[in-house]
Amino acid sequence: MPATFKYFIRENRANNKGECPVYLRITCNRKKRYHNTGIRIKPTYWDSDNERVRRSHSTYRKINEDLEVLLDEAKEAARLLRREKKESAEAIKERIVGASKKNFFTLAKSHLKELNHNKQFYLHKQTKATIKKLAEFNGNKNLMFTEINSNYLQRFQDWMEAEKGNKGSTIRKNMNDVRRILSKAKDMHLIFIDPFEDVKPVKQDDPEEKVKLSLDQIQAMEKLELEGDLFHARNMFVLSFYLCGVRFGDMATMKWKDVEGGTLTYHMGKTKRGVNIVISDEAQAILDKYRSDSKPDEYIFPYLQELTEFQRKDPNQVKQQISNENANVNNHLKKIAEKAGIKEKVSFHVSRHSFAQHMANKGISIYELSGLLRHKSIKTTEHYLERINVELANSTMKDAFK
Repeated sequence: MPATFKYFIRENRANNKGECPVYLRITCNRKKRYHNTGIRIKPTYWDSDNERVRRSHSTYRKINEDLEVLLDEAKEAARLLRREKKESAEAIKERIVGASKKNFFTLAKSHLKELNHNKQFYLHKQTKATIKKLAEFNGNKNLMFTEINSNYLQRFQDWMEAEKGNKGSTIRKNMNDVRRILSKAKDMHLIFIDPFEDVKPVKQDDPEEKVKLSLDQIQAMEKLELEGDLFHARNMFVLSFYLCGVRFGDMATMKWKDVEGGTLTYHMGKTKRGVNIVISDEAQAILDKYRSDSKPDEYIFPYLQELTEFQRKDPNQVKQQISNENANVNNHLKKIAEKAGIKEKVSFHVSRHSFAQHMANKGISIYELSGLLRHKSIKTTEHYLERINVELANSTMKDAFK
């Protein structure tokens, strides 16, 4: 008996937005198999009699077209299998899943797994956000590579600018994320023409001047009487400044064994480069606030201390915790800056900018500063300091803050 097909939604699998997945039920020889289309809608938009999305849904036409395409593929798979005398619900489903490789979001999911496997956590986080944004623009997660052309990408770019209010730098990052996935599709022979060829890149924003605090402002924060979360956030921020602008992730994972003998020794999370920094008297005074009978393998700051031993061995969980705590600390720093009478918008990375400005004011050479900031090249430092007037001179960490 020929296979039959029916679309329906599974209301018992609604997400937190009340959206339910649309499934295709395949019936052949009294056996049934179910294929998740990747489309989600609220039950009020589903016309069960006609197995279609109601016109009241904002993207009903696009979704219904996608459902028709998938149904045609299923029927074609059944026809070919019937001719081969291999028709079954399971075989039809397998053919459909194979065809789904032509879906952009299927390859995107595989790309995310690869980034995660390669421990490219920040690129994974950024790419995941881009894919979510593209799904919002597309209306669902059913996007065939044949639909992606220059016009589609141009409309996506324009939508990010007009509807999402994204800046040029953000849009360029998002488009590069999409480009990487499409490049992979081309290598897999899923597409044969570069759809970016006729896409006009969005205008790059003029770089905003980095927020930098003066030494007086840093010391004003340092003198505040604070408790709890504000106390720890302030201490970590000021310590970062005194330690050449160490990034939040490296500060959060810093352990007592890293600060022995008057020197901070660690590997940068961003580049994995080994770093040695002389601990100034100002930095040591902050460390002394935390030093007690702590063991060498204990974290100095409390942000990762609640993680279990098992979680600490999982890079994903550590990175996620760092990301969450970084956001919390940035919120705390805004309150701290206000208490210190600082009008600038302060985030944790401002400690790094402030250190660079302070050392420039001290007259340090760009070559020495490049080393202190742990940049890979002088060009990186030049770009970083494009709004800072640097004069050639020498300086030492021991008296840098006098």
